[in-house]
Amino acid sequence: MDDAAETGVKASINKELQDVYATPDGRDMAAEAILGVYAGLRANGAGIGSALEQATKLVTGGIVLHNGGKITQPYGWEMSEFRDWLYNTAPDLLKGSFTIGNSVIYAEDLGKMLPGAKLQSSGRNSYVIKSGNETVRTKDGRPFVLRVF
Repeated sequence: MDDAAETGVKASINKELQDVYATPDGRDMAAEAILGVYAGLRANGAGIGSALEQATKLVTGGIVLHNGGKITQPYGWEMSEFRDWLYNTAPDLLKGSFTIGNSVIYAEDLGKMLPGAKLQSSGRNSYVIKSGNETVRTKDGRPFVLRVF
């Protein structure tokens, strides 16, 4: 791939991944993987647009809108299944208490807010939960990561 084409593709990838991942490292790793898959697809004759869309879906599971933000779609799941999981299964998996800013929130209350919460991707089928601009954290101050199984 020539330098100009690579620069354009990288810009498209970075735009697509903007605000999807909870950390710059997560975004950068996904971007590099997408670029590598894209190059392979193009080498095998795929068109520019279809190769980029396909590479993004292969690497991330797909980028979708959820509660006003972009997230990676859980691998192998339809969004309707994911939403059902957030409403019906995920709340029962939460235990103990968490913090949002300086406030404590208990698992039952976090479970109730979960279906409408903004999420950010934090690895494969893993999400950080946001409340406004604050990240939901564990008691020890680390971001709480909700893992989809």
